[in-house]
Amino acid sequence: MGNRSRLHIVGVVIKEESRKKVQSSIAAHDRMTNKTLKFFLSSVIADEEGMLSFKAYSNGVDPYEPDERGEVCARDANWSDAEAIAAWIKRYGERGGHIILHSLEGDGRAWGWEFDGKGRSRYLELRPSEKWL
Repeated sequence: MGNRSRLHIVGVVIKEESRKKVQSSIAAHDRMTNKTLKFFLSSVIADEEGMLSFKAYSNGVDPYEPDERGEVCARDANWSDAEAIAAWIKRYGERGGHIILHSLEGDGRAWGWEFDGKGRSRYLELRPSEKWL
C-alpha cells in the first residue's frame, strides 16, 4: 500500500497506563528503524487525556484547518507501511479508535483499522455493499 494517501486519526485515545510509554516513543522517534513509523511518531502528539492527533505544519499545507492547539486529524504522505502504525496503536490504544486512509491517487480506495483496546485490531475497507440502484 505505497500510494500517496491521507491518514485520518479518528478517536484514538491512549490508555492511561500507556501514556508515559507513548510519550517516550514520540520523543525518541528518531531511533525507530521503520521509516513510516518514524515519520508518524515525529508527526503526532498525545494530549493530557491521551487523545492522539497530528501536529499542524507551520507552513499551512495541512489538509484541514488546525484547531486552537495547532493540531489536525489527518496528514497526507506516502504511508507505505501503515500496518506498522496500526500495530503500534493497537498496543496502546483504548477501545474504539480508528485510523482511516484515503488514496490521493484517484483510485477511490479507502481502508484502515479499528482497535478494540485489548491489543487487537481489525482491518477495514470501503467497498460496494449493494447493487446499483
